Amino acid sequence: MSTKDLKQFFSKLSDSLAVLAREGRHVELETKLEALGELLDAWLDVAPPQADRPERTGLFALFDRFAGPVDVDLRELAKQGVRSGDSTTLSVLVNASARFAYQCINREQSKISGEYLDSLVFLYYQCRDNDILLDAVGTRLDSILDALVSRITYPQEQLSCAPDDTTWLVLHFAFNLVNAAIRLRQPQFAGYFVDRVLKPRERGMERRLTGESNELESSTAVVLDFAAVLFIGWSLEVLENADARYHQGAKVVLAETRGDLPSRERLIAGWELAHDDESQDSRLGVKLGVSNWDVRDWDQKIRTGVVTSRMGGGDWSKTGLRAALLLTTERSWQNIDEICGRPARRFTWNVNTEREALQKLAANTALAIPEGERQKRVEAVLELISQRSRGGDAGYLRYVLETPLSSNRLNSFQKQAIDTWVRHRSWIDAVGGFGLAPVSPGQMPQLSEEAVWVPREYLLDDNNWAQGFGNILGEAAGRRESVNLIGKLEDLADAGEDIKALALVPEVVRRSVRLMADRGFTINCVVLPQEDRFAGALFRKPLWKIEGRRQYGAASIGDWEGLHVLKCPYSDPKAILLIDTTKALAGTFTADPRNVEITIDQEPEKAEVKKRRDAAKRAVEEVGADLPESSDIVVLARMKIRPTLGIADETAVIKLSIENSDGGFAVTADSDLYHRPSCPEIAYEDVEYVLRAPKRSGKKPCPKCRPDNWNLEGRRGEADREEHPGE
Repeated sequence: MSTKDLKQFFSKLSDSLAVLAREGRHVELETKLEALGELLDAWLDVAPPQADRPERTGLFALFDRFAGPVDVDLRELAKQGVRSGDSTTLSVLVNASARFAYQCINREQSKISGEYLDSLVFLYYQCRDNDILLDAVGTRLDSILDALVSRITYPQEQLSCAPDDTTWLVLHFAFNLVNAAIRLRQPQFAGYFVDRVLKPRERGMERRLTGESNELESSTAVVLDFAAVLFIGWSLEVLENADARYHQGAKVVLAETRGDLPSRERLIAGWELAHDDESQDSRLGVKLGVSNWDVRDWDQKIRTGVVTSRMGGGDWSKTGLRAALLLTTERSWQNIDEICGRPARRFTWNVNTEREALQKLAANTALAIPEGERQKRVEAVLELISQRSRGGDAGYLRYVLETPLSSNRLNSFQKQAIDTWVRHRSWIDAVGGFGLAPVSPGQMPQLSEEAVWVPREYLLDDNNWAQGFGNILGEAAGRRESVNLIGKLEDLADAGEDIKALALVPEVVRRSVRLMADRGFTINCVVLPQEDRFAGALFRKPLWKIEGRRQYGAASIGDWEGLHVLKCPYSDPKAILLIDTTKALAGTFTADPRNVEITIDQEPEKAEVKKRRDAAKRAVEEVGADLPESSDIVVLARMKIRPTLGIADETAVIKLSIENSDGGFAVTADSDLYHRPSCPEIAYEDVEYVLRAPKRSGKKPCPKCRPDNWNLEGRRGEADREEHPGE
C-alpha cells in the first residue's frame, strides 16, 4: 500500500469519525477509536525517535506531512462532538485522546503525545458555551491529570530525579488546564488542577528540606516548587490586570498554592537555578510554556487552540516569587549559601528594587498578610536577598580578579583597535596621497603611542558588553600618528610671513606660495588650525559650499586655488603650514598592521589603580566588606605604531605664524578682561591674541564688546575689515 493510499484511508477515517461524533453515536465512535489506537501502536513500532508533530495545512503550514494515525485530527472530532451536545460522546473523545497520549508516552514519543494533550485542552475550550459539557469534561480531565502527575512523581524518590521530557510535557499540560479553567470561569476545576500538580510536594517536603545541596540540580522537586511560584504569580497577574469575571478562579488558585510553600531559602535557590544563564527569561518557565503568558488580550473572544501569550508581558513570575517569599513562614535549618551551593549570578538580585517591590506587594489585600507583620516579613526576605546579592557580586568580582584573560577577546580587541586605527589615519592618508618624494626620509617622527584603561572584565570570555574600547584606542592612535608627523613639520619648517589679521589670510598664503615657487617648490597642501574661522577666512564662503569638502576624509576641508586644505590634527598649532609634499615627505603612508604593537599591562603600577585592585582582593575575602565596582578593576592597553612616513626635505615646508593674529581674542597684560580684536577699549594697548577664550586664566569677557557672544566661526575674515581697508 502506497503513502497516497494510506493518506486517503486516514482521510476517510477522519471523515467517518467526525460524522459519528457530530451525531452522538458514541458506541460506534468508541469502537472506531479503539481500532485507531491499534493502528497507532503499529505506527509507533516503526516511527523514528521523538517524531515531530505533523504539519497542519493552514495559514502557517508550508506543506502537509503525512504522520500515520496522527493525521486523524482530534481537534476536528472535538468540534463535532461538542455540536452533538452529548456528554457521553465527549467522554469517549477525552478517553481516546488520553489513551493515545499514554501510548506515545510509553514509547517515549513526547512530541506526538503533546499533540494529543493539546487536543484535550482544545476540547475543553470548545465546551465554553455548554456548562453541562464543561463540567463533564473538566471532571474527566482532572482524573487524567492526576494519573499523569502520579506517573512523574511516584514513588517519592522520583522527586529527586532530574525531570525528563515527560515531566515537562505533563506540567505544560497542567498549566494550560489551570489557565483554561480560569478563563472558562470554572474556579473549582482551577483549584483541582493546581492541587493535582502540587500535592506530590507534601510527600517530598521533609526530604527536600533536609537533603544535600546538589539536590537542587534540576530535580523534579525544584520544578514543582517553581510551579507553585508561577501559579501564585499568574493568579496575582489575573487579579491585577484581567477582567473581574476571571478573579474567582485566580483567587482559588492562589488559595490552593499558598497553603504549603517551601522555605524562603528553597524558593530563592530554585529561582536562581531557573535563571542560571544569560537569558532574562526563566529556562524553566520556557520549558513549562508560560514565559510569555499575558492577560492583555483576554477581553477578546477566546480563540481555541491559540496560545495565550504575547511578547512584552509583565514580570509576573518575579511577582510570584516575591509573594511566595512573603507568604511562607518556613525557614531552612541550612544556611542559604549551603542550599544554593554557588554564588548567585550577577544582577539576579537588586536589593533596592526588591525592597520597593516587596513593600508594595506586602500591602496587597490578595495576600492577606496582617498589617503588623508586613514590614517584618519584608525585612526577613531582604536579609536573604542581600546575602545572595553580595555573594553574587563577590563571586563575580573574584571571577574578574582571578580569571585569565581570554585569547579570543584579546584578539577581538586587537583587531578592533587596528581596524579603527586604519579608519582614522585621514591626515596621513591625505598628505601621502598628494604625492611623495621618491627618496628615503631623512627624519622620522617619534614612535606613536597611546594607551587606554580597559575594565578587566571586558577581556574575559563571557563578556557581552562595552564593545568600544578597541575603537577608543585605535582612534586615539590614528590621531597621534598624524599629530607626530604634522608637529614634526611645524617644528622643522622655516618661518614665513606672520599673519597679523585674519582677513589677510588669503593674500598672505598667495604671497607665500609664490615665494616658495621662487625657491623651486610647488606648494600643494595647506594645513589650517581646526577652528572653522581660519577656513572661512581663506575660502570666504560657508564651509558646506567648499569644493572637495571631505574628499580625503575628516582631515579634508576642500580645495582652494589648486591647493588641498587640511585641518591640523591637534588643537594648539602656532602656524599655518604650506607644504610641497612631493619634496617634503617620503616613505609609505599605507597602513600596515605589522607596524603595530598592542600590549596589555594587567597590573599597572598607577597608585589609584593599584589601590582599587588591592582593596577588591581584600573585600572578596572579608565577610561584610564593601565591594568595589567590578569596572574598577582595570588593565592598561597600550598601542605603539612605528612611523613609515617621514621628512625628506624640511625646506619644502613654510609656516605662517598665527600667534599674533586677530583670529582669536585679544588680551592685555594688566587687565583681567578679554576682548574682541576690534574693541575700542584696547585701541592703544599692547595686546596678545589667543585662539580660544582664556577661561582658565580667570579673565572675564569685556562688558562693552561682549566677546562671549561673538560668532567666531561665522566671521570668515570680514568682522574687522575696517581695520584693513586695503583688503
